Amino acid sequence: MVLSAPPRPRLDLIPVLESGDHLTPAEFQRRYELRPDIRHAELIDGVVYVASPVRFTHHGTPHGYLIQQLAQHDLAHRGIVHGDNATVRFPDGSEVQPDGTFARRRSMAVAHASGTGTFTAPPNFAPK
Repeated sequence: MVLSAPPRPRLDLIPVLESGDHLTPAEFQRRYELRPDIRHAELIDGVVYVASPVRFTHHGTPHGYLIQQLAQHDLAHRGIVHGDNATVRFPDGSEVQPDGTFARRRSMAVAHASGTGTFTAPPNFAPK
């Protein structure tokens, strides 16, 4: 009996997702979901931004302190929830993944009710 290795995915069939690409929100989502090797990408005004890997001392530690502060604020204010590296979608189709996010608890209930679990910012909340 001869065992063979599973077939490798053809790299030329994996869609490209690079900083500077101009994509629609639907195409951005399609490509991002097919690229598990890309851990952080955003679509802002139709332009893709792929983040570089982050370092522990320059990002990881300060990020930990930031999230700790957001959690303390969340605990002190009943109507507020916080998120860590969660996607936020805007009405214009932009998608960002900020280090930390605040939202009203009822806004998050809408996100969960939509089935996506993704927070969609209200029309009066603009990234610009």
